[in-house]
This record gives sequence, C-alpha cells and structure tokens, in this order.
Amino acid sequence: MKRKKKHSNAKEAPSRPGAGAAASGGQKPPETEEEAKARMERMKANAAFEHTCGVTVSLYGHQLEDVVGKDGTLNKSVTAFVVDLWERFKPRDAVEELLLTQMVQTHVRVMYLNALAQK
Repeated sequence: MKRKKKHSNAKEAPSRPGAGAAASGGQKPPETEEEAKARMERMKANAAFEHTCGVTVSLYGHQLEDVVGKDGTLNKSVTAFVVDLWERFKPRDAVEELLLTQMVQTHVRVMYLNALAQK
C-alpha cells in the first residue's frame, strides 16, 4: 500500500489590496510630502465648497420647505440647482460668493412671501 504524498502548496496566494498592511500590523506606509500636500488641497477644496455652495444649499432647502412642503419634488433637486448656479455664475471672490448666496435667498424669500400672500 502506497502512501499518498501530501502536496505542499508551492503557489503563493494571489495578492490582494491591503495584504501587506495587514501583515505589517495594519499600519499604512508613511505619507509622502506630495501626498500630504494633495490631501490638504482636497480638504481645503471640500471646506470651501461646504462653506460657500453648501451653506447656500442648506439655506435654500430650508426656506423652500416653507413654500412647497417637506415632501416636494423640488426639495430633491435643491443641491443640483444650487451647484448648477455656482458653476454657471463662477464667482471669482468672496464678495461674489456672498452676492450669489444673497440672490438665491432673496429669490426663495420672495416665493415664500408670494405664497403667503395668496393664502
């Protein structure tokens, strides 16, 4: 009776993302200076968007609820509408950003007052 040889698994397991990080204790390699600068630029861009266009979206959305209600179809497109306005107007500085925000708020306020006057 011959014994079957146990075959050793000579093939390596296929490489998968993060396998090296798990083997080295789950730590990522140190960030390069270029990667750190790129990450900071992305953070600045996100913060700038949130404090300009994002604030306008929030204010417009809340004021629009008073006009069309919370379940209005228009409420679902608030972000797209405001982002589209920002892209088309392309404010060049903080003053133009403030003016654009004020225009949007004035527009929705007039809609609200008009709806209120007709009740």
